[in-house]
Amino acid sequence: MSKQRTVSQKSESESSRPAARPKAKRGITVVDAREALQRARKAPPIEARDEVHTSDIPETDFSVPVAVRGKYYARFVQASGLAQLDPDVREAFPDDETVNRTLRRVIEITNDLRSRGEIA
Repeated sequence: MSKQRTVSQKSESESSRPAARPKAKRGITVVDAREALQRARKAPPIEARDEVHTSDIPETDFSVPVAVRGKYYARFVQASGLAQLDPDVREAFPDDETVNRTLRRVIEITNDLRSRGEIA
């Protein structure tokens, strides 16, 4: 036997109104602020809550480092187009704008010399 439910007619103003709550995703309960406050008032105080048992969580040995410093550094530098400046060059160019302006001027001079046939 199938159950039937009654569908009520919505007025025009109700049908164009957005839903009261957004849909929950991935097991997250979405509530409005008023409902969250009501839930918080009903929750037992922290002192009265049960102790969290961690016996089923495996122990982790932090004495052995698992992280490797600079593992992806070369790949990052290559992909991002970064250039590392030597300390003496860094002193001459205090910021990115100065470096870019100077390199554009070098490109411009090189192109002029190539167009005149003075360099190959």
